[in-house]
Amino acid sequence: MKIPVVFVSVTLLSLLGCCLGMDPYRVLGVDRSADEREVKKAYRRLSREWHPDKNKDPGAEQKFIEINQAYEVLSDTEKRSNYDNYGDPDYRGPLNFGSRDGFRDNGFGGGFGHPFHFFNQRDPFRTFHFHYGNQEYRESFRDKAQEMLVTLNKYEQTVLPQSSVKPFLLEVYNDWCLPCLQLEPMWDSLVEELQPMGIGMGIVNSDFAAKLTQRLGVSRLPAIVAVVDGRPVTYAGVMTRDGIRRFLERLLPVNIMDVTDSSWNEFLSGCRHDNKPRAVLFSQKPVPSLLYRVVSFAYQERVVFGYANTKAAQTQTLRFDFDVGKGPTLLIFKEDKDDPADRLEAGEMQKGSLNAKISSNLHLFLPRLSSQDIFNEVCPPDTSQTPERLCAILFTYNDADHNFFRDTYRQYARSAEEFEGRVSFSYIYENTQGSFADRFDEGLEVLSTSVCLLLLWRREEFSVAYGWLPSGWQGTGNDHRRLTSELQTVLEGKKRLPFSAKIPELYREDQPALIIQLFRKVRNTWYFLWDWYHHMDVIESTMVISVLLTLLMVAAGGFVLSMANKEMQNERKRERRQQAAHRRNTDQTSGANLRKRRYLELDELVPSTYANLILDLRPGQLTVLVAVGEKNREVLLKTFAREVYPYARESKIAGFGFVLLERNLSWLEELLQNTADFPAKVTVQNCEGIVVAANGHRFYYHVFYPKERRHNDRERRRDSLDGDFVGLNDSTSEEEDERPTDAAWLLTGLNFWMDRLLEGTLKKYSTGGWPDVR
Repeated sequence: MKIPVVFVSVTLLSLLGCCLGMDPYRVLGVDRSADEREVKKAYRRLSREWHPDKNKDPGAEQKFIEINQAYEVLSDTEKRSNYDNYGDPDYRGPLNFGSRDGFRDNGFGGGFGHPFHFFNQRDPFRTFHFHYGNQEYRESFRDKAQEMLVTLNKYEQTVLPQSSVKPFLLEVYNDWCLPCLQLEPMWDSLVEELQPMGIGMGIVNSDFAAKLTQRLGVSRLPAIVAVVDGRPVTYAGVMTRDGIRRFLERLLPVNIMDVTDSSWNEFLSGCRHDNKPRAVLFSQKPVPSLLYRVVSFAYQERVVFGYANTKAAQTQTLRFDFDVGKGPTLLIFKEDKDDPADRLEAGEMQKGSLNAKISSNLHLFLPRLSSQDIFNEVCPPDTSQTPERLCAILFTYNDADHNFFRDTYRQYARSAEEFEGRVSFSYIYENTQGSFADRFDEGLEVLSTSVCLLLLWRREEFSVAYGWLPSGWQGTGNDHRRLTSELQTVLEGKKRLPFSAKIPELYREDQPALIIQLFRKVRNTWYFLWDWYHHMDVIESTMVISVLLTLLMVAAGGFVLSMANKEMQNERKRERRQQAAHRRNTDQTSGANLRKRRYLELDELVPSTYANLILDLRPGQLTVLVAVGEKNREVLLKTFAREVYPYARESKIAGFGFVLLERNLSWLEELLQNTADFPAKVTVQNCEGIVVAANGHRFYYHVFYPKERRHNDRERRRDSLDGDFVGLNDSTSEEEDERPTDAAWLLTGLNFWMDRLLEGTLKKYSTGGWPDVR
């Protein structure tokens, strides 16, 4: 069989063009991924080197011209893009045979790419096409098609990331495929129909994107590939519009609930629990339309979608209750089950209006801050110098007892029309968002009959100013008036929010269970390995195998080291337990006596107990340490054990011990030197009776100072001197014996301090690190 002469001619001319073409990247000596700074740096270096006035080489002038022409192409964004995509920096769209522009010179010697441009300047949608239909429409459509061209970079940077909320449909073709020409009219009509629905439409020219074609798993042309949730799937049926539509509908992983009269309550229930509005479409079609599926796919993480067939007898009550006509009707419900928050009638049921209606109803009337994304939407950062938008956040617990506070606060939020656009109302669960709530510990007033209401202004993404509504929120009419007055005062600039804080990201409450996250990671890894196995070349496979083996070796080494470290830690724990048992058997000090008398076990803070008492504490645990001297050790430890024993028995968060000042006075001084009440003169006598509650995990502590003891000492000494001087002291020796010793008086009021410690209302002192002990 003889090869046609035309094909041979075209091939030879194309090869000749490739040989004659010049590569601007090679001229400047930069990679294709080089940025503007690297291109400019290479151009300056080469232009100085090859300038004809400095370089006497006979070819310096020609080389200098090529350098300038190469820089002209790579410094111009449009020309560089044309050269990268089409091999010609002056590409102006598809050309027909016989066009004079097909033979134009681009002014760069032999030109970048092929000198015969009618073979190289390819229409990204079609090079050869038959002139049927409206020619003006065809030209306009080809202009749009250039925007639809998908390269490997665009696929990785745009298509894959967006495919989790937006399905994509790609046509793969090449310039010499006759069936591709036959598919063109149908593809044009699909673009007109599906693109307005929000479906991404793209074209892939296998001649220019061979690696992308391999990655999509295309083996024959033409091909239609759908990309949904990061996974490409090739259409295997007959190329018809209805077949491709059904293929795309099946791929959309949308959970749309069938709504009937009997399932209506089930559909609307849980709105406050999952923090999502409900959207239900009433239509005469037996199944949801592709448009509704695409919209529900885009917002499946934020809205629960339902579908009601108006022709079914099971939906007649709903149609009557909500006045639904024959045409499609969309209803959106929030906390109120009987009254839709919004609706969209048949005349407006198009992609733009449907998408806008859903996107404007992503939050409940009183949304819960259940993720960082919702927090950013409800309470966005304000770049102004004064608060133009405040956030009023109710601090509650996920408890039925707090439903009353949330309900009354929701009523206020819905009625506060004067603050629309200036104040956003929301609430959080403190028991779920504990790390976020803990940052607002200044100025907090705790009342048993109310919950706290935070006024917050986000100056930056993680920097806020805040204040509290005085007396909290009790849900009364007086609270309404106080909150209105407080908001107006702050917004008018008459009062500033007094406190500031750095906040962390909110915990995502609706994230999937750990097993589901693990399954998704395994699935994505499997897709990657499968794609890599089928489309890799020898060099790439060698590199990837080397990297995988290296990672495997590193992981194995890390596992061995972790096991060895764990064994060492276990050995140290066994040693500490043995030392503790030895002390219990041999130590005859007051600490041992206390244990015999069924007081608490009080371990001394020494190097062998440092890890257990402070360094290895789990989140939420505290260790309470009392500072004692050798002289008053027994009295202080007895008194301390007696005072804290009820809290140790009832609370599971605290451990107890003591610091011997003769041994670790410097440790206490280094830890407490920045606190206001720490004695100026650091001695054993001045520091006795100080109690420290240390949170080893979070690096903060609380302090109890025996202020009342020092005051009583001064009063007693003064009374004693005055009485002795005038001879009026008549106390007997028996009364003196009944009076508490000086050391015991040091811990007066410790029980009240412990109450506040467990309530979480004590002031916190931060430390950059825990000092060393001796």
